[in-house]
Amino acid sequence: MEWAKEYGRLGQQLAEQPDMAIGMRLFHSIHLTGDPRSRASKPMMDLLEDVSEWPG
Repeated sequence: MEWAKEYGRLGQQLAEQPDMAIGMRLFHSIHLTGDPRSRASKPMMDLLEDVSEWPG
């Protein structure tokens, strides 16, 4: 999973579990990037591509 390396020490685990990586990316996009209320109605593929820096 190409996004895994962006999550620091979680990267290795996420690389081995693609379902978890997608879930983490969606959580990151909705809850840690911008206003959650406005982002919750965005298309999933847009959310997966539009995330802020991981706090690390």
